[in-house]
Amino acid sequence: MVITRFAPSPTGFLHIGGVRTAIFSYLWAKNNNGKFLLRIEDTDKKRNSDEATKEILRAFKWLNIEINDDIVYQSQRDDIYTKYINQLLEEKKAYHCYMSKEELDALREEQQAKGERSRYNGKYRDFIGEPPKGIEPVVRIKAEARDITINDGVKGEVVFPADQIDDFIIARSDGSPTYNFVVAIDDYLMKVSDVIRGDDHLSNAPKQMLIYEALGFDAPKFFHIPMILNEKGKKLSKRDNASNVMDYKDEGYFSEALLNYLVRLGWSSGDQEIFSIEMMIDKFNPNDINKSASAINPEKLLWLNSHYLKSFSNADISERLGEIGVFLNNNDKIDILLDSIKERAKTLLDIKETVSNILNEPSEYNAKAVKKNIKDNTLDLLEKYINSLEGEDFSLPSGCETHLNKFLESENIKIPQIAQPLRISLLGITNSPAIYDVLCVLGKDEIIKRVNKFLEYKKGE
Repeated sequence: MVITRFAPSPTGFLHIGGVRTAIFSYLWAKNNNGKFLLRIEDTDKKRNSDEATKEILRAFKWLNIEINDDIVYQSQRDDIYTKYINQLLEEKKAYHCYMSKEELDALREEQQAKGERSRYNGKYRDFIGEPPKGIEPVVRIKAEARDITINDGVKGEVVFPADQIDDFIIARSDGSPTYNFVVAIDDYLMKVSDVIRGDDHLSNAPKQMLIYEALGFDAPKFFHIPMILNEKGKKLSKRDNASNVMDYKDEGYFSEALLNYLVRLGWSSGDQEIFSIEMMIDKFNPNDINKSASAINPEKLLWLNSHYLKSFSNADISERLGEIGVFLNNNDKIDILLDSIKERAKTLLDIKETVSNILNEPSEYNAKAVKKNIKDNTLDLLEKYINSLEGEDFSLPSGCETHLNKFLESENIKIPQIAQPLRISLLGITNSPAIYDVLCVLGKDEIIKRVNKFLEYKKGE
């Protein structure tokens, strides 16, 4: 069975690089009818945040990434790690090292002066005798002096020369296990078969391989995926809006669009751009992940978001608007309203803004728009227009269009001469969906009310 995992540290918000890793891991597990597990690597007690853990789970819920089995928290597994550290000590595959910080610093300076790679010199590897007093030892693993080869699903064969690997620490002087040790233990005990993670973890792989070998564990398959770059080809930072994936929700992006966008950052299936979650599960294979890094493209994400927006039913959009405080349940023109908006909108916030502009009476009128569009005869035209509404059928935009065309003909004017003044009177601005849709959604009573208010405003100047 293919079992994958996502293992974030709860020290900050979930960024898009982490989300992409989670998506790849989730899709590969589902593609194989396997399991996708979540492990919270919360051993850093000083930096851990319960809020960050909640944010990770909230992001998964929004993205509809389903977790199998219970969440594993490393902070609850100290006894397990201690057991395996003691096992390696008993089997003479690890040992206590009593080198002080001062000794290690001196060794590092000496090696650097000789142009050598900094590494532990094995002083206590086979130590026999009385250990120095006043020093709490660390535990180091006995690393065999040989090249370590990783057959990576993305990078191919990666060889780590022997001189890059020393007897590294697996337990600190306070007894707490180190990162690489707990990761190897947990992946084995969780029966993880495939590890998909960022290539910033590639340097950890040889240490983890040595831990697997020392304990007699089978190693998982590794897929180290390239980092995501910003538009300038540099590493993503907080300035690139990578700090919190939930920011995208707040900015009006849809989870479907973000999933589609991120899965295409570094993976492809022919020239296809639009993927439903079912398509992603069916087609995704980590062996097809690109070896080179991919850069973010905000315009593409916006295009995808617009595509999904147009594909959603009005009932779906209405429900999503309700989640951000815009409720359309009592509006009998909801379909006309949303149909008129979503063709031009790109985000949910675009819809929210336009809906608000239409449904809420304007509190002010754009001064530039008034100056440009309100001429000497405009107020008379507006008054004539509302006086012509009696008996007209405004139940559909077509009825509003028919009436407006008759009005244009009777007054011998062009549509901009009345459409823009109407927009200003009704909305306070000139940017809106088709005027017939606006008129239909508002209805005759509201049109008369708002136009009269504007007329009073102008006459009072």
